[in-house]
Amino acid sequence: MSYTPQEKENVFRLLQSGQTENIELGLEIAKSLEMNIQDFITDTEIIYEWLMTGVGYQAWEMSLTDRFRITYATHLVSLSFLFIYDIPAEIRHMTQLTELHLSDNYIKSLPLEIGALINLKIISLARNQLNSLPSTFFRLKQLELVNLEGNELQKILIEIGNMHSLQILNLQNNQLTYLPEEIRELTNLSMLELSGNPMNTDIVTQIQSWLPNCMVMFPQ
Repeated sequence: MSYTPQEKENVFRLLQSGQTENIELGLEIAKSLEMNIQDFITDTEIIYEWLMTGVGYQAWEMSLTDRFRITYATHLVSLSFLFIYDIPAEIRHMTQLTELHLSDNYIKSLPLEIGALINLKIISLARNQLNSLPSTFFRLKQLELVNLEGNELQKILIEIGNMHSLQILNLQNNQLTYLPEEIRELTNLSMLELSGNPMNTDIVTQIQSWLPNCMVMFPQ
C-alpha cells in the first residue's frame, strides 16, 4: 500500500459525502495515490450508493466483469446508460441482489446465469436489444416488477406462469403478437403494459379475460 491510513480516510470521507465536487476531488486523490477501489467497497455499504452510479466504475476504468465481481454483497446495481453489450456470467454470484437496473444499453441476450438471482424483486432492461429471454429468467419467482419496454421480444415463454409474485409487467414497444395462456397464473399481476406491440384486439381481449383483476394497457 503506497498511501497512509489517514490518506485513505480522507478519500473515503470525500467519496461518502455525496457531493459532486467532493467526489471528483476524492477520485483525483485516489488515482494519484494509486488506490484500489476494493479498499473502499469492503469498508461500508454506503460506498455502494456512490459506486452504483457508474461514476466510480468509469474513474477506475473497470471492465464490466470487474464491476460485477466487486459488488457481490450489494442489494442494488444500477448500470443504465453505460454502453453495455453483454452481461458476464459472474452475475451468478450476486445472489443477494434485489434490484437490477440495466436500461438504455445495447444488451442483446441474457446469460443463463441470470436465473441464480433468486432474491431479485425488481429488474429493468428497458430499451435494449433483447429478442428473447432464457428459460432461466422465469425461475426468478421473487420478481415483483419487470420492465422490458423497448426491446425486440417476439415471444414470452410459458414458464412465465411460474412468476407468481409479479405485480407489474411492462412489455411496451416490443414485437409480441400474443402471450401464452399461462400468464393467467399471475394472480398478483396488477398492471400489464402491452402498448406498441403488433397484437390484434382479439388477442388483447383474450388476455384481459385471463387477468380480470389486472389493468391491461393497450390503446385501441
